[in-house]
Amino acid sequence: MKLISLSALALLSLSGCVNIGGKAVAPVALLTLTPEGGGGTDGARTAPTAETLGVALPLAPQALNVTRIPVYDGSAQITYIKGATWAEVPAALFKSLLIETLSAKTSRLVLDPRAAPLSGGIMLSGRLVQFGVDAPSARAVVIYDALLTRPGGKTVMAHRFQAFAPVGVIEGNSAGRALNQAANDVASQVSEWVRAN
Repeated sequence: MKLISLSALALLSLSGCVNIGGKAVAPVALLTLTPEGGGGTDGARTAPTAETLGVALPLAPQALNVTRIPVYDGSAQITYIKGATWAEVPAALFKSLLIETLSAKTSRLVLDPRAAPLSGGIMLSGRLVQFGVDAPSARAVVIYDALLTRPGGKTVMAHRFQAFAPVGVIEGNSAGRALNQAANDVASQVSEWVRAN
């Protein structure tokens, strides 16, 4: 009987709203990044290993290794927007957005190295330098330093990409929308760069 009670409680927890002691606990809304105009491709794709494109998880400063939105005030101080939480850390969300955008806008077969640990293809890696809100200008800012490594590591290309989007009021929903717009802008810039190289 104890096992049934625990299972029932687990099912209630998964439903998103648990009523314990008469109080309903609403699920917390989490922010995420979504491709603008859709993303990815339909149908099957094949490519020689050397023609594949792997997308690595970007490195990020410690200030971005949290699920909160940083606000840069122009000094050395960083604060976070109260009550605004990402579904994952920004680097993981941005990597997923890059994969979706590159799949949709390039002819390459785009892979996540964790899911398909192949060697011999082109690798996109880099560092997410900033991913937050610039308070003085009230704009979302996304800065990504990209590295494109050819098979065998004989050629490496580097490029900095950045984009800004107006935030309006510096609060969670507005900042989330603006960061989504700026991140999509950067992902599109990266796609054009990859296509040209």
